[in-house]
Amino acid sequence: MGGDTEESVRQLGKLVDIFKLTNEYSMEDSLIKIGSAMNALGASGTANEGYMLEFSKRVAGVAPTRHRI
Repeated sequence: MGGDTEESVRQLGKLVDIFKLTNEYSMEDSLIKIGSAMNALGASGTANEGYMLEFSKRVAGVAPTRHRI
């Protein structure tokens, strides 16, 4: 995801919190799952991981409604 490692982990941690992944996985497993998904998507497409992280944070506000649809 480039840039500062600590900042990247902090941003991924925000996504873990927003999507409440620690309800199902440990914090370490949650960070690994999100980081791996971002890396896989970055490797297979034209968008880089930093852009996808920013986009994910922007649309994460709808995460609490995922079970209501």
